Amino acid sequence: MELLQGMGNKSELFMMQKRIQNFHIFEITESISKRTREYVKTYALSHKLQIPDAFIAATAVEYNLCLFTFNIKDFKYIPNINLYEFS
Repeated sequence: MELLQGMGNKSELFMMQKRIQNFHIFEITESISKRTREYVKTYALSHKLQIPDAFIAATAVEYNLCLFTFNIKDFKYIPNINLYEFS
């Protein structure tokens, strides 16, 4: 959702949809929603955690996924999150 929202026009949107069509979509479950709420309560004021990033973090932790992001600072304080390390 965040990738699609970031597109500037319909052409970019179409190209992004094409690029991600073969990726697996992880659905938001009740447990992800609960974890997201906890992250927002805990980190919104102290770390400026935004709702979209809270959902991303909760999904990564819930499914035990390695999160690939260029914004390490937005997630490094989340417990049990597995962040991809660039070398």
